[in-house]
Amino acid sequence: MRDEDMRRLDIAVSGVKNAEDVDALFQNAIDADLPAADALVSEIRRDLSPTALGIGWWSPHPDPPRRILISDHLLLCASGVGINMVEARLHLLELRDARAKWNEEFAKRIQDSPAGLKMLAASNVRDELPRALASIHLGGLLRAVGSALDCLAAVVIGVAALPLNILKADFSRLTQYVTAPTRLPDMPQLHRELAETIKRALVRAGPDGWLEWATGYRNMLVHRGRQLNLSKIVPELSPIVRPDGREGVKFRLVSVLPADPGRSEVEVLRDGERTPFLLSEDASLTVEGIYTSTARLVEDISDSMKHIWLTRRQTPTLIAQPRKQWELLEATRPSGFRGYAPGSLDISIREMHATQEFGLRLLSASLSDPQRGNWTAWMSEG
Repeated sequence: MRDEDMRRLDIAVSGVKNAEDVDALFQNAIDADLPAADALVSEIRRDLSPTALGIGWWSPHPDPPRRILISDHLLLCASGVGINMVEARLHLLELRDARAKWNEEFAKRIQDSPAGLKMLAASNVRDELPRALASIHLGGLLRAVGSALDCLAAVVIGVAALPLNILKADFSRLTQYVTAPTRLPDMPQLHRELAETIKRALVRAGPDGWLEWATGYRNMLVHRGRQLNLSKIVPELSPIVRPDGREGVKFRLVSVLPADPGRSEVEVLRDGERTPFLLSEDASLTVEGIYTSTARLVEDISDSMKHIWLTRRQTPTLIAQPRKQWELLEATRPSGFRGYAPGSLDISIREMHATQEFGLRLLSASLSDPQRGNWTAWMSEG
């Protein structure tokens, strides 16, 4: 991380007792504040009920075990939006540092002469490290952005009571669902308004196609082979005059990213005469823009979700929380994995020190010792 970014983190917290306040200071120091998203988390958290179980005012919908599962997953995903955006921001800060160091290294290896430019070979393997780190942090940023948006999709499903699987929420599928023209006439008024809210938020967040590009790049990194990332050598005049009287020139390496990372590279090159296969801007501008667009989208939608949440809390009968959000009580099965050296560490838990929120989650999920028998009965009923 660059020195100026590290200096911003140099904040004493000796007088701060609350872990949430320390987190808030950290987020502010790295410019990752999301006040609307944080406010929504607080509203959801305050409605967890150890007596009614899950979100109290949803009762009696759906049945208690599904209400518990949906409620807890909703809270974790609402928190996960901010967690992933902090990770995206950290990757962005590290990416800035890695690119600056790679440019410094690159400039040393460019030899300019009357005969033209010559690229010298690296003198040490570690000279390649900044380039590799830049690639890692670019991928990390776009992975975190995609994860933040998928968590946001789960939040929208839970808050707006959409009849979709909340456990497998996906932002692309969410937008397709709420904006499908054939489905809109049959939707409740709240869901029709939600569709317009998401459309407007996407337009405000960034230029056409920004979300498709970010999603395509993330999917390329995770699921497919990687397209070429090319670089352009850009000369810049230097105030230093050379011994032969020529003006000095320093060189900067500008990375450019593929224009259609969601397509195969053969398709992109095949269609190169009709559509560009590279973006015509510095990759730094692209990734900075993607982070800003995502943060703006998160805040816009979070603010709208808070309004919907408060409206539903005031009138719980407005729309019922659908059972379809968690059809099967045992939606996932244990992996069976027990580690590479099972038993080598004693993990028997007799006492646990946890946050107040974790304690509230346990009680609201009927997981305290006196409550756990409820789950045996619920699972047998299905």
